[in-house]
Amino acid sequence: MPNRRSIFLLDGAGALLSAGLLGLVLPALPAWFGMPVPILRVLALGALLLAGYSLLRFAAGEPASPRWLTALIAANLAYCLGSAALVVVHFDALRLGDVAYFGSEIAVILGVVTLERRVRAEWA
Repeated sequence: MPNRRSIFLLDGAGALLSAGLLGLVLPALPAWFGMPVPILRVLALGALLLAGYSLLRFAAGEPASPRWLTALIAANLAYCLGSAALVVVHFDALRLGDVAYFGSEIAVILGVVTLERRVRAEWA
């Protein structure tokens, strides 16, 4: 299980991967993905901001307070809710690739949130 510091590295690396996929790969494959490109760019920016936060927290060393992890958990859950809402709003334009990608991304993020919650619970 990740420790208090490495959980931020795990989260940051995953967010960077999401940003790259959303900002570069999905827009380049319109036959597979129907989510409007401006929406993909907004989601990529959100993932990039989460990556920056997580990687800066990792670089800062062992966090002294669980509030940094609590903030990350909240941000990840907000990102998932936002992504799910955009899938619902744009559902008519989506293709199978979108449903598979966003369903997988949300599932992976929720798995990471579960790990983050376990690390936070062991903080005491």
